[in-house]
Amino acid sequence: MKAITNARIVLEDGILENASLIFDEKIRAIGTALSLDGCEVTDAQGQYLFPGLIDLHIHGYCGREVLEGTREAQMHMAASLPKDGVTGYLATLGTASLDRVARSLSAVRDCMGSRGGAKLHGAYMEGVFISQEKRGAHDPSLILPPDPAFLEPFLDVLRIVIAAPEQSPAFISWCVEHGLVCTMGHTNARYEEAEAGIRLGMSQATHLFNGMSGINHRAPGTAGAALLHDGVRVELIADTVHVSGALHKLVYRLKGPDNILLVTDSSVASGMGPGTYISNNRTIHVDEFVGRLENGTISGSAVPLRRDVLNFHRNSGAPLYEAVRAASLNPARVLKLDGELGSLRTGKCADMFLADGEMNVSRTFVDGNCIYRRPQTC
Repeated sequence: MKAITNARIVLEDGILENASLIFDEKIRAIGTALSLDGCEVTDAQGQYLFPGLIDLHIHGYCGREVLEGTREAQMHMAASLPKDGVTGYLATLGTASLDRVARSLSAVRDCMGSRGGAKLHGAYMEGVFISQEKRGAHDPSLILPPDPAFLEPFLDVLRIVIAAPEQSPAFISWCVEHGLVCTMGHTNARYEEAEAGIRLGMSQATHLFNGMSGINHRAPGTAGAALLHDGVRVELIADTVHVSGALHKLVYRLKGPDNILLVTDSSVASGMGPGTYISNNRTIHVDEFVGRLENGTISGSAVPLRRDVLNFHRNSGAPLYEAVRAASLNPARVLKLDGELGSLRTGKCADMFLADGEMNVSRTFVDGNCIYRRPQTC
C-alpha cells in the first residue's frame, strides 16, 4: 500500500487541507488523521493533489498526431500527456480522407486498454461531416455529407461525433440511437435549427463560440442555443485566445459548474513550444497560445489543460475545485466513467497528480503507478 501525505487534496466539492490519501491501484482512504503504518509514503510538502485530468478533445501532442493512423503515434501521445497531469483522453480526428480516418480509428482501437501512459478512452469524430461555412481550419476539399455507414464499423471506438444540425437531422438521430454523444459544432445553424438538434438528442457543443454561428441580439445562433439549454454541455478552450477570458464568467454563470467541459483542441505542436510545424499535411505557425494556418486561421491550442483550468478559475470566479471538475469529473460523466474516474474518492482509480499552486506538475499517477516524475520532456 502507498500513501501521499501533507497534501492539499482537491475533492469534488472542496479542498481538504493537510491531508493524506492511501492507495494501491484504487483509492483506499482519504483523511486528515489516517494511520500510514506499513505504507510507502510520499510527502507532498504542501502541494495540491489533483484528480487526473481527462481531455476529450486532443488531435495531437508532443510532436505526434492522431491522423498519423499508427499505434506508435497514439502510444507516444499517451506516454507524454501525464507530464501535464492528463490521465485520460479521447483521440480526436479532424477532416481527412475517409481512408486515413479509417486507419486512424483502427489505430485508436488497437491502443485502447494499453498501459504505460494516459488512458485512451476512444475517439471523437470532429471532422469530415461538418459545415463548409464554419469549417475553420478544416480542409474544404475533404468535407463530405454525413455517412452513418462509414462510422458503423467503428461504434466500439467512437464516443463523440460532431454534426451540423442544419444539415442532417437524420444523422443526429442515428448517432443518438447508437449511443454516441452527438455534439453540435462547425455549424452555421440558426438558433431554431440548433434547438431542433437538441430536441433530437444533441447534448454537447464543440469548442463553444468557435466554428459556430455566434450570438447576435437578433440571431442568438448555435452559441446562444448551447448556452441557454440546460441539457447541453459546452466545451470551452480556456487559453484566452479561442475565447476571451472576459467571457469565461458569462459561460460559468449560464452553464454552472457541471455543464462545462474544459478541453485543449491540442495539435501536434502542443507540449513542444513555439515554432513551425506540419499538422494534418498543413503548415501551422505556433506561438505560446495557438497555432495558425498560413492565412491566419486558428488551428488548435498550444496551452495545456492544466493551464486552461487555472485560466478558467481566475477569469470566471469559479472555485478551484469546480474548475478542476470541468476537466476531470465532467468529462468522466460524458464518457459514463464517473463511477471509476474523474475525482478523488474512495474506490475510484488512483489517477491523480501532484502540483504546486500554479499547477506545475511534479508527479502523475495512473492506477496508482507513478508514470511521470519531473523533469520529463517530450
